[in-house]
Amino acid sequence: MPERPIQIARMNQRKTRIARSEKEPPKARPSEIPYVTLVPPNAWSDFDELAIWLSANDQLYAGALKELPAELGEVERMLASQALSGVIQFLTLRSPSEILNVLLKALIEVQSGGHPEIFQPASASQNRPPAPAIVQTMKGALAGLTRAKQDDGLTRDAAAAWIARNTAPELARKLSNRAITGRTVREWLDRFGGEHPPDDFGGKAFRIWSHGLKELTTARVHQLTFQWAQAVPSRSKSKTR
Repeated sequence: MPERPIQIARMNQRKTRIARSEKEPPKARPSEIPYVTLVPPNAWSDFDELAIWLSANDQLYAGALKELPAELGEVERMLASQALSGVIQFLTLRSPSEILNVLLKALIEVQSGGHPEIFQPASASQNRPPAPAIVQTMKGALAGLTRAKQDDGLTRDAAAAWIARNTAPELARKLSNRAITGRTVREWLDRFGGEHPPDDFGGKAFRIWSHGLKELTTARVHQLTFQWAQAVPSRSKSKTR
């Protein structure tokens, strides 16, 4: 949790932006702050600190609705980032959440004018070719399963052929216009695997699915790849690579 005094943002009407304030958040009685526990009596718990942080953020948001309507989107993103950072710090010693960190980084990137993938809209048409992100993810995941099968004792070539043979047809059709072969899977393994996978969707999927798997049976691979196929849009009739 942020150390007290908690640094909060204040509205700067002159510059129409949010600036950091040296003041503490507005004082409030326990009854005015949701979920405050005060256990032991008269002592703030770290959960109480989170409640104070979120309450102060909400008060700033209420002020922004009145004072900075033209800058509301920017203010909302900034305050959402602050609220999320407090939640992440609260969870750090309990149940850290990597995806919340991803979301926080994306919000900060948007504030800087970026366009993170997490906020890109889904394709409006199911008849378009699959988005590169989901295609990379599926290929990287299959490469990861190949590496996991190597840990079961198969050679690289045998593992790639085994994965190609047991991938659900529903997924194979959505990833390629041609039949997926052992050579195809080896190419994905070269692209997304190795000791240092690339920092893209395929590389991340490879890291997730390349270890920690036990009893990677034919039925298990078919079940996984069939489920994955449901998340991939259908390919268009025109040939795409």
